[in-house]
Amino acid sequence: MVKVQAKYPSEKVTTAQKVVVNAVQEVGIDCVAIAYNGGKDSIALTHLVRSAIGMDVHIKLLMWHTIGEFDEVMQCINTFLHDASCLEVIQFSDSREMIKDVQELVEQGTQYVFLGTRFADLKSGEKAEFIKPMWGGGTRVMPLMQFSIEDIGEYLRFHRIPYPSLYNEGYTSLGTQKSTIRNPFLYDASSETFAPAWNLRQPKLERANRAYINHSMKNETSAILCPEELDPAILEIAVSEIGNKGFESIAVFHLDRDLKSLRSEYKFVWVLWNPTANL
Repeated sequence: MVKVQAKYPSEKVTTAQKVVVNAVQEVGIDCVAIAYNGGKDSIALTHLVRSAIGMDVHIKLLMWHTIGEFDEVMQCINTFLHDASCLEVIQFSDSREMIKDVQELVEQGTQYVFLGTRFADLKSGEKAEFIKPMWGGGTRVMPLMQFSIEDIGEYLRFHRIPYPSLYNEGYTSLGTQKSTIRNPFLYDASSETFAPAWNLRQPKLERANRAYINHSMKNETSAILCPEELDPAILEIAVSEIGNKGFESIAVFHLDRDLKSLRSEYKFVWVLWNPTANL
């Protein structure tokens, strides 16, 4: 397997820090907050924001509880909170109530929320901007917008910041244990192992390991949406990984079906497709 050669993204870090400083200067430190969930992007974001404004500066940290988190993520969160200082931790009970919670935060004076959103997270045609209106009101500030997954990995390693070990085992995006598998696009048949998340070459496939969930459905059904030309070996790995989650069956659909209709029929839907990737 070809090893990805990354280097510390100095210019992107400098730009991101300027975005942070400008936001804080515009509304004041009491009117900003950091969204944190123990994932790679939020970990890098929290460190970058605090390094830009000063590690000893008091700032709000927002956390939404998610049922079914990985133990490794919870351990990382607990360790961070135990060691962190100068943070006003505000916890919410259910991530599915985020819009309502943000509305309340805005009413209480929080104007800007720093998020770990990157260009790989954007919908097709969406502009890669540092600042945008936020669901629930207020404004979302996204300093990491220009960062690739390799940049995130290099930032964490350079600053020796602890992160969930799952990212070294082929997980590129972390949701619940039930909805998250190792990314099949990182599987190396020659070694029969998964490469670290930082080796992913196709940004839009970063969430291929994480299912869309229809929380309104009670039956634990699962499906895969992928193009017919997808490498059969990748599909086989995905089916195997999903099968390890305990699903009785896994339906496979090609692009004659759309995601919206599949989500109305299946609780968990994995999308192994990126319209701009050379599969």
